[in-house]
Amino acid sequence: MPGGVLAEKDFFVTGASGILGFVLNDNSVNTLGPQSLFRLNDFVFKPRENKLGIFGEIYFGTMEYISGKISKIARDAVKFRTPYTTVAARGTRVLIRGDE
Repeated sequence: MPGGVLAEKDFFVTGASGILGFVLNDNSVNTLGPQSLFRLNDFVFKPRENKLGIFGEIYFGTMEYISGKISKIARDAVKFRTPYTTVAARGTRVLIRGDE
């Protein structure tokens, strides 16, 4: 829903024909493909306090991340974990796939 509130530890699930997109306060864009499960473990965007970070897990499915202000300010502050690896998003766009 537009203007909805996301919270740390929220799970996002899409069905066989579903997609889901959300924009975080740092203007990063996140899109989940069909049959995906993602958890937003941590999100902090307080640049005046130098507190910045995104950490999420994609359990299965696909996710596209287009970086926002956090990646530009603190290059190592954005991380996503899959069942097989952890991805640090230092560029502007990352496509991540996780399998069951």
